[in-house]
Amino acid sequence: MILIVAILPISSCGDNSEFQIAGEISGMGTQNLRIFYYADGAVQSVTSAALDGKFRFVGHSEKPTIVEIFSSNRTLIGRVMVKNGEEINCKFDRKNRYNISLAGNKVVGDWSKFFATKADVFASADGVAINNVIAEYVGSHPDNILSSILIMTEYHVIDNEAAADSLFNLISPKACPDYLVEGFRYQLAQRNSPTALGEIYQMNLFCSGDSIFCFNPQNSKASILCFSSPDNKQRSSIVADLIKWYKSYTPQQLQIVDISFAADTALWHESIKNDSAQWIQCWVPGSVAEKQVERLSIPRTPYFIVTDSLGQQLYRGMSLTDASSHFQSN
Repeated sequence: MILIVAILPISSCGDNSEFQIAGEISGMGTQNLRIFYYADGAVQSVTSAALDGKFRFVGHSEKPTIVEIFSSNRTLIGRVMVKNGEEINCKFDRKNRYNISLAGNKVVGDWSKFFATKADVFASADGVAINNVIAEYVGSHPDNILSSILIMTEYHVIDNEAAADSLFNLISPKACPDYLVEGFRYQLAQRNSPTALGEIYQMNLFCSGDSIFCFNPQNSKASILCFSSPDNKQRSSIVADLIKWYKSYTPQQLQIVDISFAADTALWHESIKNDSAQWIQCWVPGSVAEKQVERLSIPRTPYFIVTDSLGQQLYRGMSLTDASSHFQSN
């Protein structure tokens, strides 16, 4: 059901105890909006509505916070930065979230200007090009908090964690405040840690047949650990590659371990029932927080790690093509 709220002209925040955001979303029509931001030590969730594409809502945050606006189906519409006492006016495009116009403080003004000149790069979804554009901006704007925001919101971090951390080191402390970046940088540190990137030794994993599989990298010249979830849309293509590799390599050449982060064994069994798998399939209770897997800092699924016979990680990332190039050359 659509929650209709009055679309009122934005007024001055007299006591500086709140912020206000109002705007238009082209192509939106009338529907609910979900709005999220971090304040008062927790993620705040607000339900508002767009009426004929126009919306308005009020929030509270003493420190500048990133506000994310989503459609009713959880598609990201846009982001702004705001704090108490500020009034942000914005125009978004539902079909292209990089086509924006923002006003109300210096940061959103700079954000709007940045996308105005680089929207085509971001719309291309070319991760390398996007990262290069952000790196260029950070290098030339080390004193602008937008540099930190762009790394956290737009930079393709997975497989580029070390580069992202290096970019943060270029930014001045005032443009990289702890209250804004602390959580994000902690995740980067975890993924770049010697523990996450170090050797993988034996792991005892629950496998099909209600038994325990002991993964030992010494059993094969190379091993590939494939982490996935039942809702991964790429599952069918992953299975196709696993079948190909199983037929092309002996177990002594390549050890294939297919690890699921399904919520329970029922979902796991349902997700693999059509795989016709002869390789090792395992399930990890507790998902990425499971003790043996936690130290690997798996950022998302699907995700792949290739090791040599000593357990040294040759590759970790989201690309099966890149993963295969490492064990083929091993």
